[in-house]
Amino acid sequence: MLKLYLFGPPRIEVDQQPIDFNLKKALAMLAYVAVEGNAHSRDTLATMFWADSDQSTARANLRRTLYRLNQAVGVDVLQATGDTISLNPDTELWVDVLAFNEHYGSQQWQAAADLFQDEFLSGFSLPDCLGFDDWQFFTRENLRQNLTHSLSNLIDQVSGEDAVRYLRQLIWLDPLDEAVHRRLMEVYAATGHRAAALRQYEECKRILDEELGAAPRPETNELYHTIRAGKPLATPRPQTQYVKSGEVHIAYQVLGDGPVDVVFVNGFISHLDLIWEDAPLVQFLTTLSSRCRLIVFDKRGVGLSDRIGHAPTLDDTMDDICAVMNAVGSERAVLFGVSEGGPASIVTLVTYPERVQGLILYGTGARFSRDSEYPWAPPDRLYRRWHELMLENWGTPVGIEIFTTSRANDPHMRDWWARLLRLGSSPGAIKAILDAMQQIDVRHLLPSIRVPTLVLHRIDDKVKWVGNGRYLASHIPGAQYVELEGDDHLWWGGHGSPVKGSS
Repeated sequence: MLKLYLFGPPRIEVDQQPIDFNLKKALAMLAYVAVEGNAHSRDTLATMFWADSDQSTARANLRRTLYRLNQAVGVDVLQATGDTISLNPDTELWVDVLAFNEHYGSQQWQAAADLFQDEFLSGFSLPDCLGFDDWQFFTRENLRQNLTHSLSNLIDQVSGEDAVRYLRQLIWLDPLDEAVHRRLMEVYAATGHRAAALRQYEECKRILDEELGAAPRPETNELYHTIRAGKPLATPRPQTQYVKSGEVHIAYQVLGDGPVDVVFVNGFISHLDLIWEDAPLVQFLTTLSSRCRLIVFDKRGVGLSDRIGHAPTLDDTMDDICAVMNAVGSERAVLFGVSEGGPASIVTLVTYPERVQGLILYGTGARFSRDSEYPWAPPDRLYRRWHELMLENWGTPVGIEIFTTSRANDPHMRDWWARLLRLGSSPGAIKAILDAMQQIDVRHLLPSIRVPTLVLHRIDDKVKWVGNGRYLASHIPGAQYVELEGDDHLWWGGHGSPVKGSS
């Protein structure tokens, strides 16, 4: 058995015995071919590793390197066939990175996290091979992102020492993530390790000062003083759980235990971890859940749910809603749909009327692009420009000025919004979602709605103009319409209490 370890300084073992040789380019080539898979042309590898040599010299170097690699490990781990080079299928090779990717792809978060012992090819570089260095950089960043996703899922499923271990891994990945420091402080305090929680605060404070010249945020200081004073912490966030919707895993949480089930259907982006890191949003959720059993989830493709490689349809979201309801034993529920979640809620209601006892629609519309009979949606030209702006600046606070005007200059909110975009999706994935949103049109379904319906809309909403809400209310039989003051599109932004009060 040949084993290739790429987390940390690269090394090779044959039958559990380390192979020691000073063939950096041979080791780098084996790592590249093993991780990328498939066959690679001789010219591609020769150019990657000997870019400064002419083609004849580079190919000669490649032949010698292959020979020396196979001699060193004692088996023909790389084989040349015609003009291509690939792994020898007859050689039994185990690669830690490939095992990590396999565990990650099958949602085995703990197995994946346990394999990640150090950075990909830590301390290893080939200064004269820019192509390899670029590949090493992007592979490392992708593995770090997948580890972050794995750890985020794990932390909600474990407690005690395991939670501490995975949170410390997250801090190792990003020492400046203050929210993770706070989470670790909470875990320490909840398990009776108050001194460790206070030390974690001091560590966070030191890192922020050394790296950014900044002080901890008010919420971090407040948590520190709460723990130091021995006061009880706020109610812990609910556990994230998973249910399969078809072949896709959907992340969900349950809050409260009231007599009515309310399923909250988010807009185009969400992340179940991050909703607990913005105080006004936490207040909205806890207030709403004091009256009902509130069920929140990340739709497929975003947040903590599976990435799917394409845009989810309204029918996909309908399936996810039903899967989550089944998982929590909810036979009938009120659907609370915001923005893009509104049409998905309407499709669910019309398809499964026996599962829905009421409908709340906030900041949404029946159609998401303008036509001659629906002037309240943006024209295609404006939608495409907004689309391009979001993609060009994804991961920054892009769009915050129209999504929550009242908090656009709040540093915490700007940072939170940027993190929501980064962790909630990627530019490539969100592009497909935004393209699909432009095709939404549920006008023909509105007359079929036969449950109590409440339509909420802010009069100066900059994302969904108020005409959208008025159209819904006038075309849904018996709908109650409440027009709210303000211009925030986010339901908990600005004047959040009217939304809570109305609902």
